[in-house]
Amino acid sequence: PADGAFPEGPDYWHFTFNYWAVSAEFLRRRCAIDVRDAADFPAMARYVQLVALPTRSKVDGCINIGDAFGTSGAEPLAWIGRHFRDGTANQLVITPGTIRNLPNTAWAAIWYDPEVPARLAPDLAMDRVIFPGIVISRTGWSPDDAVLALRSGEPENHEHADRNSLIFAAHGERLLNDPLKASYWRTDAKWLLRLTAAHTALLIDGRGHQYHEGEEGTNASKAAAHLIDHRTGRDWMQATSDATPAYALAGLPVARVQRTVVFLKPDILIVCDEVRLTAALPVQTRWQVPNEDGKGRLAVTGPTFTVTRPHATLRAEAAGPADFTVTAENLPLPEDGGIYPFAAVTSPAAREHCLITVCTAAPAGETHGPVTVAASCNAWQIAGTHRNRPVRVTIKPVAEGAPVVVL
Repeated sequence: PADGAFPEGPDYWHFTFNYWAVSAEFLRRRCAIDVRDAADFPAMARYVQLVALPTRSKVDGCINIGDAFGTSGAEPLAWIGRHFRDGTANQLVITPGTIRNLPNTAWAAIWYDPEVPARLAPDLAMDRVIFPGIVISRTGWSPDDAVLALRSGEPENHEHADRNSLIFAAHGERLLNDPLKASYWRTDAKWLLRLTAAHTALLIDGRGHQYHEGEEGTNASKAAAHLIDHRTGRDWMQATSDATPAYALAGLPVARVQRTVVFLKPDILIVCDEVRLTAALPVQTRWQVPNEDGKGRLAVTGPTFTVTRPHATLRAEAAGPADFTVTAENLPLPEDGGIYPFAAVTSPAAREHCLITVCTAAPAGETHGPVTVAASCNAWQIAGTHRNRPVRVTIKPVAEGAPVVVL
């Protein structure tokens, strides 16, 4: 795409353009065919910077939409740095946690040109929507910066059933997860990691949106979500994604499946999930805990759940109908392949559902400020203070379109 994004993710970009660069070198040196104008390669380097997700734990790498589970290797970036005098690519090559080391890094050593000044792109926007419809909002590029990703948009090869799912990292930790390394094979238990149930997303009557049964391997499904609102400010981002068509394709009686996120940078994330059905069914939002390294912890107390990682914590206050519940659960997978905890916020059977989840993040050892959620006059009022930032947000659902959000 024109924005340099690679819809299968940065590790698949690396896989493709590692071999592409070797082929390009052969064509240029031995056949006098120069294909360096085939694409905007510096834009691709900026894409790798945009989707990098360095943290202070091993659970890092990239914004792993779909099968992507690691960031790029150094080889194609070093090639871009040399041939296009591109400082962004050169900086990525030498930034720990932003690129990964692979057996072929000798190519990077050969291509890396130390005379090209290395620096991250200074003009890359902190808030972007990239192909095929991924909303990214961040505070910076260091391991301690906050990064939020919302998966809206169209289906794509190597995708998951992840429309309207979230990834969130802050203070050196990934705190809301999209589990890594789902199986490519339908007969493997970890095929489950491809499905909506394994994402920080929404289930209706225990079911996710449309996805295939593996008959076409990792090919795209037919599920799409549409970004119907996206706004940004100096220290905030707001977006609403409608995934109704994706859930309708699964045969669910849906009239609306809509998620709105309000990100008050760097520590506060408010999520509003609205579901309208033509038959009364339960709805559940799931909040996946990063635990690939065995260091993720989940605790539930009433309407509150807390995710604890070595360097940071996330505290979430849920609100909904009077009889909603919050529980701590694990994905039903063999424990010898890892434990996958998640918090489940469940709204009992009804035709209309609205669930609010207010998340605050803090460095390890710091307390979370008091933030309350209350329903008033057909709207939700979120108020309080967290890490010296006052919070006063109103979210009012409307009959059609994105809710009215007042900051």
